[in-house]
Amino acid sequence: ARRLAVESGGNPFLAVTLIRALARTSRLADDLLKWPPPTKTMDAPLPPGVSQFVRMAILTQLAGLSQPRLYTLAAAAMAGVPVDAALLAAATASDLASTEETLTDLERRRILVFRDGRFAFVAGVVAAVVAREAIPAGKRESIRGRLIEALTSRGDLESRIAATALRAKAGPSAEVFEAAVSEVREALEEGARRTAQRALRVAEQASDPSDAEAAATIGELRRTVEMRRTTPCA
Repeated sequence: ARRLAVESGGNPFLAVTLIRALARTSRLADDLLKWPPPTKTMDAPLPPGVSQFVRMAILTQLAGLSQPRLYTLAAAAMAGVPVDAALLAAATASDLASTEETLTDLERRRILVFRDGRFAFVAGVVAAVVAREAIPAGKRESIRGRLIEALTSRGDLESRIAATALRAKAGPSAEVFEAAVSEVREALEEGARRTAQRALRVAEQASDPSDAEAAATIGELRRTVEMRRTTPCA
């Protein structure tokens, strides 16, 4: 129920769409309650089949948006973190005033929500579909490059992890892996366990599966992160 609330953002249409999609997924017909796994409630991806069913419903809802609004929405989805107008203006090569107007419209449509000074998606499943399919691949790549540059320039740990995550999408890379590992350790030093978990997932994505040394590093970091979870506060 908690995961469903996150994925749908409390939107009845999306909640019902997700439940119907789960019901129609033959792979889960015999044992539906295995999704999501108990130990990965908030991280497990949607099962195969569900994403395609939900995808069409979401893309239909977005069909009436103009190109500038879709580009801004895609940049927000690709960032992977709550965003502000300045970041999205840089990512889409737009002026700040028009980006602010776009964000106001997207909030009015209840696609984004304004919270703690930044915008985030009302529903996680919408962000996932938008990031993958709302705009052409070439435009998505150019936005990704500008996002990496804009996030990196901000300097704070959350922004740097988001930039590293975008770089990791290009495939295994020793340089990106080292950056992610460094960010895991920095987060652990700051006592930010959830931030460390996010950086660790990026490190896993950027690592070469055949690199035994990288696998050992990931294993060590995972144990350290888990230890922080079980260690009681003083």
